[in-house]
Amino acid sequence: MAPSMFTVAVLLLLGVTRAEPDTRPVVQDVGPLGQCFNLPKLDLLSKQLAPSGATIAKSFPGKCVKTWTGKSQSTRDTIHFMNIRQVYNFLNTNVKIDAELAGTFTFKTSLDAVTNSMTATNQSIEGTVLRVSDHSMSKTLSKDCLNEVDFKDEFLNDFKKLPNEIPHPEDSQSWKDYSHFIKTYGTHIVTGITYGASIYSYAFSRSGSAHTREDFKIKACLSFLGPEALKYLKGNINASVCAGTTSKDIEKASRFHMNDKVVVRGGTAETRAKLLHKRDPSLVEKFLKEGRETPTPVQYSFTSIWNLLSGKFYGTEYQAKVRNLEQFFKGFLAFGCKQMGIYDVVTTKFALAPYASKGNPMYQCLLLEPGCNKDSDCSYQAFEGCKCDGKTCFGNMLERRADGTIRKIAYNYKGYEWMTQAPGCEYKYRSFKCKCLKKPGWSVIWMSNGLKDEPEDNEELSGSGEDDEDVDSH
Repeated sequence: MAPSMFTVAVLLLLGVTRAEPDTRPVVQDVGPLGQCFNLPKLDLLSKQLAPSGATIAKSFPGKCVKTWTGKSQSTRDTIHFMNIRQVYNFLNTNVKIDAELAGTFTFKTSLDAVTNSMTATNQSIEGTVLRVSDHSMSKTLSKDCLNEVDFKDEFLNDFKKLPNEIPHPEDSQSWKDYSHFIKTYGTHIVTGITYGASIYSYAFSRSGSAHTREDFKIKACLSFLGPEALKYLKGNINASVCAGTTSKDIEKASRFHMNDKVVVRGGTAETRAKLLHKRDPSLVEKFLKEGRETPTPVQYSFTSIWNLLSGKFYGTEYQAKVRNLEQFFKGFLAFGCKQMGIYDVVTTKFALAPYASKGNPMYQCLLLEPGCNKDSDCSYQAFEGCKCDGKTCFGNMLERRADGTIRKIAYNYKGYEWMTQAPGCEYKYRSFKCKCLKKPGWSVIWMSNGLKDEPEDNEELSGSGEDDEDVDSH
């Protein structure tokens, strides 16, 4: 039995595949195609997405559902992540949302699920995923149908009740109706599902842990093989897996301080449950065969609700609501432009752009520019002149975040020694006092041009061209 375990493990991890079946895969679990979810609340890396989303559309006709049933696509590889940004980009290759949303706000729940919340301290991480999968089918909703969605009456009525104008966009209370709308219906609709069977083995550690790429790969391999295989390998010094890994490497990897997680998706529920506890080669091969013959969902792609609404309400009185919804999510929530201040002075706020109109509301995230805000915070320094060293003296600086993004933020000058480090004040000879040179203005750190003025041209997603069964969202 031992040689068999070793041989099949090598085949799986080095990319050797089995012959493809001639029969078309049979899908019994269609999944949540056409349903809506609040994307930031989802675990898109470690859990199967249950068909429990909100239903905003009536059933999609069969002609709208395009099915691909070509040759099964097999994957046997490892991918290394140098930082959190690379993990988010990897996830978004399947999810397919706007690139600006592929960040911490949207994907943190997913990342925490496979890293055991290692990013809670805002530190960056490094890791590897080992992928063993067979994908045999996909279903997508065509773009021409998405531009003309037949929405449910209840959804449309709730959308039309949303306010056109936001009196105080910097205040979260002004967005309460839009916030409730998102909680009720979500932010994105599932417009594509890939079916098959997959086992992903993750290994992560904090950046700077001195582990090599090979260390992460070994850890991911051992996690994939499971505790029984690890016990076997430790006792057989001639055995090796994962392209030349030695027993010495295996012994070393058992002492690594890493978080590891194995994610099993697709196949049948019965086999999935067994693989969570034991991944012997025969069971893995059975599972992958299920992915080719009786597949279930393994990956999901999404389209935003505001893109769907734009197709229906372009050029109407409701277009302003569509733009409000999009920019509330992208700017206020995802970018994080909630009103912030230092010592009772507002330093960051969400505001209407100067060129905005009632029919075309456009928003910006504004940051208070460097300088002095109160004369009382100016002081005179002998031989140096005036210095802004009080509570309302602010500067701007670039801050690098754990997910790789760089954000300009405001900070307090207080504590800086020299005038050149704390500008903003000047000497007024008439009053013989130091006073603010000028009141700081605002700089734009986020803005959105809103949705396209016109819906995208009708374009069907790639598929076999076969009409499928109706997708009923009831």
